[in-house]
Amino acid sequence: MVQNMNCETFKKYIHLYLDDLLFENQLIEFKEHLQNCDSCKNELTAYEKLDIIARTEILPSPPGDYWDELPQIVIRRLGLVPKPSPIHLILTKLTDLWFTPQFRWGMVATLLVAGLIFATLPFLHKEPLNLTNIQFTESQKPVEKEKPVIPPVELNAKSQQKIQKTPKSKTPPVSIVKKFPDTTTKRRNVLTKNKMQKTPNFRSLLPKNLVGMLTPRLLSFTQNLTIDHELYPIPATDFLPLKDLVVNEHSDTRYRVLDRFALDVSGSRTPVTTMQLPEISSETPPVQGAYLEVLWIVQQSVSLEEKKNIWLSYISREQDPTYKSLGIYHLALVLSQEATETRDQEKARKALRFYFENEKALRFQMGEHRYEMKINNLKKVIAK
Repeated sequence: MVQNMNCETFKKYIHLYLDDLLFENQLIEFKEHLQNCDSCKNELTAYEKLDIIARTEILPSPPGDYWDELPQIVIRRLGLVPKPSPIHLILTKLTDLWFTPQFRWGMVATLLVAGLIFATLPFLHKEPLNLTNIQFTESQKPVEKEKPVIPPVELNAKSQQKIQKTPKSKTPPVSIVKKFPDTTTKRRNVLTKNKMQKTPNFRSLLPKNLVGMLTPRLLSFTQNLTIDHELYPIPATDFLPLKDLVVNEHSDTRYRVLDRFALDVSGSRTPVTTMQLPEISSETPPVQGAYLEVLWIVQQSVSLEEKKNIWLSYISREQDPTYKSLGIYHLALVLSQEATETRDQEKARKALRFYFENEKALRFQMGEHRYEMKINNLKKVIAK
């Protein structure tokens, strides 16, 4: 046993011996080696002297790194604490701060102030209930209307005898009451009535030889037919022909657009009879009647210049976007026809500019293919 333990093993065990951590067999070996080795015995004596110094508390703090290798029992007897870690320092400072009375009273005061703020915050956003608010809330309450009591009609003796003589039917008898006037009739909208405009006088637009043929017709003020989408006419099939000079057979006869010359099957231009003044009833809206009269006036005029001036006047005067779009459509046809027939480059440029300015509406009314064909014809006239 003694021969197995050397000085290096003894030095390892000396710390465990002072801390009372050796097992019984190790303690026996340690003591046997201590009896036979003088150097190890002197080292143990030095440690024991340090223990005596620690008990007398001569040194208040460890002198540098020398004490790092001391056994824990010696450090505890000296009353020293090992170098603490940063987390341990923070925790110790927080605990020391918490146990101070000033900090605890400050925390209690802060919690009380925060609770008062959260308790009074909802009341700060509420408006004060003044007299106007009370009147407004009372006005919003539904008022129960009293139902009128309808007295029954007193029947004379003859009517009572007739009722008794009539055979009984399967349906239950109906009580005869006075017929009161209906209080739920619709009221006319004054604003829409004020917006209606009188039918304009189109005699100034007629040629002189046709002034006597036109008889004025009175148009009633009815609801104006408009559409929300600007420059989109409705209904397109009633007013717009499929081709420039050919009548749309599917459209109504009142709205057919005829020209003095139309293309027959062979392609030659043959004169046809012009349309008569359309019959405008009292149910026709004023804006629609005005459009039909202008359309009829345009059919009576022979020259393209007159047609162009009439449509220009109609477009500048008309406020309804639907019928104004129809005027733009017809003016575009007149401008393109005038430019292609006269082969005038300046007129073709003006017509092309007009087509580009109203491209959205004209593409919708003519279609993509027809619109592109008109543009190409005008470009050919300009490039000649």
